[in-house]
Amino acid sequence: MRKVKRFFIFLICIVFPVKSFALSANFVSIEANQYVSVGEPIEVSVLVTHDKNAKVDESSFKMDGKQLSVRYVKEIKMSENSNLVISVYQYTIPAEKRGAYTIPPVSVNIGGKTYTSYESSYEVE
Repeated sequence: MRKVKRFFIFLICIVFPVKSFALSANFVSIEANQYVSVGEPIEVSVLVTHDKNAKVDESSFKMDGKQLSVRYVKEIKMSENSNLVISVYQYTIPAEKRGAYTIPPVSVNIGGKTYTSYESSYEVE
């Protein structure tokens, strides 16, 4: 069930930026499991949708105004007829106690401009 939810969230993160930001294709979103177990760290994926010629400044990732250490995972080409790609980065949030938590927005420089994701949330059960 979690894999199905993650797939739909990922799909939305791909389709929404392309449909809504066609003029400015640069877009940042974050994705994580909505539910994790106590003691389980959470992997957060930062999905950066951008023109393949626009440089993603990997040293510019920030959360709450502080430098965020991310690791590059892969690049996904949107289609053969498009210059749009999704660069996937990840970082880990340490395990938390039981409760609901918010993942703050993440900002990054793409092609010399700063873009910011929306916040996300998850629950530790």
